[in-house]
Amino acid sequence: FLNAAFWLLVVAVVVVVRACPSQAWLVITLAAVLGINTAVHLLGSIVNATYSPGTVTAALLYVPLVVYALRRVLPQVSRGLAIRAVALGAAIHAGVFLLAANPSLIPSP
Repeated sequence: FLNAAFWLLVVAVVVVVRACPSQAWLVITLAAVLGINTAVHLLGSIVNATYSPGTVTAALLYVPLVVYALRRVLPQVSRGLAIRAVALGAAIHAGVFLLAANPSLIPSP
């Protein structure tokens, strides 16, 4: 489910950026989230010497997507904006990671 949601999000971001190129930082932010998630899965598998769910998806789908997105968009934005976009992506990933590790923080309906 999450992979499908992220792919839809990628498509939505691409549509937005094509319509309004000044929003290219969105691609960098999303690439940062996906890149960090990929690193966490790959490192988890390496450190624990076991398969971490999501590792194959991360390696085969997200690595090429992140590399392609960053190669296309980074030349279009300033260094400062790129750094802020990556920092935002890291903060988003940290928040999701925190909630995943502590589901009790999520309010119940």
